[in-house]
Amino acid sequence: MQASDPDTGSVQLNATGLPSGALMTPGLPTSGEPAASGFTWTPTQQQEGQHVVVFNATDGCSSQTLCSITIDGSDEVCDDGVDNDG
Repeated sequence: MQASDPDTGSVQLNATGLPSGALMTPGLPTSGEPAASGFTWTPTQQQEGQHVVVFNATDGCSSQTLCSITIDGSDEVCDDGVDNDG
């Protein structure tokens, strides 16, 4: 995830709803121009299903932008290269 705001300088990047075991590198919150962090996660069998993560970026003027993503951690065998579970 990456956020930037050239008008006000540094941006703080954070997230809510990260599934257990998810790793953000560097860890959140993080700041910079741009602010960036990589996401990695391998769901366990107990974590199958959809998970919503909300990333937020706040600039030096306290303006905030939100970005929601849905991660599909379904147990799918993908031998045909097509996402068959929707």
